[in-house]
Order: sequence, then structure tokens, then C-alpha cells
Amino acid sequence: MIFCNCVNFRMSYCQDVYRFKVEDLKKSISVVEQRISLKFCAILNYSGGVAHDMLVKSVSRNALNKRTVQRWLEMYKQGRITAQDEPRAPRPISSTRVLTEDLGLVNKLAVWVPHSLNTDQKGFRYKTARSHLTWYHRKENILYRFICIEESWVEFYTPHQPHQSRSWVESNTSAEPLPRAELHDRKIRLIVAMDIRGIAFWRTYDENITMTGERYKSFLEENIAIWALQHDVSNPIILHDNTRPYKSKIVQQLIEDKAWIEIIQPPYSPDMNPCDFNCFGHVKRKLSGTRCSSLKELDIKLNNIICELNGSGTLNGVQDCQQSGSA
Repeated sequence: MIFCNCVNFRMSYCQDVYRFKVEDLKKSISVVEQRISLKFCAILNYSGGVAHDMLVKSVSRNALNKRTVQRWLEMYKQGRITAQDEPRAPRPISSTRVLTEDLGLVNKLAVWVPHSLNTDQKGFRYKTARSHLTWYHRKENILYRFICIEESWVEFYTPHQPHQSRSWVESNTSAEPLPRAELHDRKIRLIVAMDIRGIAFWRTYDENITMTGERYKSFLEENIAIWALQHDVSNPIILHDNTRPYKSKIVQQLIEDKAWIEIIQPPYSPDMNPCDFNCFGHVKRKLSGTRCSSLKELDIKLNNIICELNGSGTLNGVQDCQQSGSA
């Protein structure tokens, strides 16, 4: 009885040891070794299902999947000998790495310009800039005599700019939707005049009214003399572009009669007029998301914005005229 118990114990112990060693052996069989075993299945012309079942019985969960087994059997039957992975092609060199690391280039946004200048226009722009620099260096504090004038459309509803439409919300919620501006929304004409202190005077016109020589002449008559008297300026220097109203005969005659000095702005050169590069962008950003129902309401809003910008010293573009002329 004691002998039988000892034999049974020894047999169960041996089975446990064998089972432990078999499991270790199953885990030790690599993917390449399974591929090698599939060579025998290919020689014996076993199907993919039979070969896969044999692998499952041998290595259990570590076996190759059925599709992989079928693919390797097919490759062996087509003449493949090795079970090793074929060498892969080197990773392609990205164009970004070549541009940045090899060539040392930097990805930058292009500067927006309203027009691509031809050779003659570039030459005229260069000569005009040199002429401007002569004015700037002729007398000390000459910029106090400058009055820069330009006009732009302003809509009764100015939509948010893309960067202003962002908002902080929880991860599972969406940002508040913003209405798209109408294609033909109501708009007015805004004309501003800047001096070295900011916006000196401005005016809006009724809806969809464009600037004419008569309107521009009236604008100059009503404001230039008062501005010159307030700031003790003799012979104001007017900088405006070459659009038709500004170059009309009645406007040119007024400038000549009043002994004002006119400085030419080259075509397609908004970077040489402070109203373009230092005024309208700030005003319209302040108007973003604002909807006005009447011209009076819009005028009040514009007046508040202009007073705020003048008070903060933001509108200092006339002081940068010398830099824009030398750029």
C-alpha cells in the first residue's frame, strides 16, 4: 500500500515537471521557427487550415494566425527557401529633413502684398521712397506737419477674425457657433486722417456711397485748416494715394490754392501710408463681433474705438514713416 502511494506520487510529480517543461518549450518557439516548421507542411502539401491547426496544438496561443500560415505556405510553394524576413528598404529621406537639416532653410509665411510690382513700378517706388527720406531729413520735427489720409469700407456687422473665434470649453463640449457674415452686408465709407499723435479727424458717409472729388475736397476744406490752426502748423504736408478722387482737378487746385504740400504715394504701396498699416487693422479688430443697426450707432462705436486707440498710443504709424520709406 505504501509502495503504491509512492509510485503514484512519483508519477504525478513527473507529469507536473513534464507539463512545466512543455509549457516553457512552447513559449520558447519563435516566429522564425514556426515558419521553418511550415516548410515540412509545404513539402507534405498540407492545406493552410491543417498547418495552422498543427501549430495551435503545438504552441497554443503563440501560433501564427491562419492568414499568415497560408501566406507562408504559398511563398514556399512558389520557390521561397529562407524563413527569415527579407531586408527592408531604407526609410525614405523626407523633404522636410533635407530642407531644414541639410539646407538650413526655415519655413516662413509670405508677406501679403496687394499687387506684384513690375520693374517700372519698383523703380518708381524706390525713387518715391528716396524723395520721402529727403523730406524726413530736411527739417527737424517735420513729421508734426504730416497728415496722412486714407479710406476704407466698414460693415455694420464685422465678423470675428479666425483667431478671435477660439474659446476655452470643456473637452466634451463644442465652442459657441458664430454666424457667418452676409455676402452683401450693409457697409459705409470711413475716411481717416492721421498725424503724429494718432487719428486727427475722420468721417463716415451714408451706406454704399463712394468717394468722389467733390466729397474729398469738402473733407479737406472742413478739417485741414482747423487742424493746422490747432497745432500751429504752417504748410501742412498731405500724404495720400493716387486714386481718382485724390487726383481730381478740384482737389489739386485746392491744394495749390492753400499752399499745402502733397507727397506722392506709389501705386500698390499700402506699407507707405500709416492709415493702411497702422490704423484700419486696429479699428476693425476692435469692431470684430459688433453689430450696429444704424449709422449713428456705428459712429458712436467708431468714436469710442478711436478715442481708446489714440489714448493708448497704438496709432503711432506716422512716427514709422521714416522706417517704411527706408525699408
